[in-house]
Amino acid sequence: MGLDAAERGPELLAPAGNLEKLETAVLYGADAVYLGGKALNLRTGAGFDEEQLKRGIGHARANGVKTYYLLNAYPRENQLRAVEAQLDLVQKLCALGKGPDAVIAADLGVIRRVRRRLPDLPLHVSTQANTMNSQAALFWRDFGAARVNLAREMRSEELKEMLAVCRRLDPPLELEVFVHGAQCMALSGRCYMSAYLNDRSGNSGRCSHPCRYEYRVTGLRVEEETRKGKPMWELEELEDGAGENFTQFYAAEDLCLLHYLDWLRRMGVAALKIEGRNKSSAYLAQVTDAYASALRDLREAKAPFHPETYLAELVNASSRPLTRGFFDAGEKQPIAQPPAAEYARPVLARIEEELSDGRWRVEVKHRWDVLGFPVEILVPGLERPGLPLEDFGLEDENGEALSVVHPGQRAVFISERPEFRKGIFLRKAWTFDI
Repeated sequence: MGLDAAERGPELLAPAGNLEKLETAVLYGADAVYLGGKALNLRTGAGFDEEQLKRGIGHARANGVKTYYLLNAYPRENQLRAVEAQLDLVQKLCALGKGPDAVIAADLGVIRRVRRRLPDLPLHVSTQANTMNSQAALFWRDFGAARVNLAREMRSEELKEMLAVCRRLDPPLELEVFVHGAQCMALSGRCYMSAYLNDRSGNSGRCSHPCRYEYRVTGLRVEEETRKGKPMWELEELEDGAGENFTQFYAAEDLCLLHYLDWLRRMGVAALKIEGRNKSSAYLAQVTDAYASALRDLREAKAPFHPETYLAELVNASSRPLTRGFFDAGEKQPIAQPPAAEYARPVLARIEEELSDGRWRVEVKHRWDVLGFPVEILVPGLERPGLPLEDFGLEDENGEALSVVHPGQRAVFISERPEFRKGIFLRKAWTFDI
């Protein structure tokens, strides 16, 4: 018999920006994935067409993984027909037995149409709705919501009180929390900077991310009147290769609630969500594997829980400092920094298929000096067996040995390690046990 929800703990919900990322999330331990169609999913360029949805949902279902369909944009009046077209597609998929397990929405008008047209499909309320208290959660329940993804600005004590209210309901209202990924300078991502600067609304899935742009600093240090002598904001100039000084002073740090996993599990949070449909599949493999392994180890309780074991994977995948965000009212300093270039372990390639015994076609993800360093295999379950230089080779499809390969190339990786299978990633290694 399988574990019940209390024994299993929270669901790990991972992003799926395309089929490769969906397969990666499934392989590396996600319990569910969220994905969108070609419109109104808040990530332009990360949408599935009808055939891709059938394949993706079918693959997830065959592996016991749920799929949640995104309609979480805030449409304008002239986009309402696009809403109906998306609902037509979901209805068609459901009629074919290939529908998602829930729809994620935020806009009241979209939610109204989802409840009328898909009354039997569970509704999850997006973090875009900025739900921060139990009365707001109960409002969504009155509209038929089975789950609410809370605002990323929630504090732990607020979440604890909300969980106490929502668990008493019959049936209980599920609460979902973002635990990892990009944050936004605006409340729950509802930002208008992109629309103002570039006429691309982030609330319709077309954000141009101006908070990540680099801006020239002419010198600015800000103090608040009642905190004299203590800088509140200070902009630092970073010299680029051309001798110019620019800085990302709008950019938020990335969220990481790894250290709270046990607390979130004990409190009864229904789902823990990873952000990043536009991130690479290599990023997704490392992050999903770290959280899935941490949750497994917490559930099995075979040894004391040491967050640093999993944090090393998350740091290696990060490009910005990792922080607790608003979750902890205490120290706001980052908990970890991305590795310096000389210490980074880039993901080098993904296995696409087996060609013959010991020969595997791979897609190269990062410049790879084949003779320069050993590699390690990213085996799901946070296993990282190593391969010394003498135990593998790389060839082109004509059998010619390769010494350097570049992102986007296909090559043939030669190794007889039993851990290899489709979807596994290879990463640069520093040290390992052979």
